[in-house]
Amino acid sequence: MVRLVPGIAVPEYMGFLLELCEPVKHTRRAVEAGHLLRVDYHPPYLQLRCRDVDRVVEEARRRGLRVYRGKRHVTVTDGVYRARIYLD
Repeated sequence: MVRLVPGIAVPEYMGFLLELCEPVKHTRRAVEAGHLLRVDYHPPYLQLRCRDVDRVVEEARRRGLRVYRGKRHVTVTDGVYRARIYLD
């Protein structure tokens, strides 16, 4: 597991998301306050923003992950862990 702060982690095979993207919204606030959290923070999904979304989608498909495209975001999942990548 690749761990950002207590409670926010992704499996190693999804670690490329943390390399290619940056946390935004609730995930960013949780990372910034990570050392202050007294309990594990378990968001339903990671909220990310990437410069090159097509590269992330290509890498996710190469690794056998599921990719769902919406109007405003792309979701990458393995069935358990989810990451939402915002397009705007």
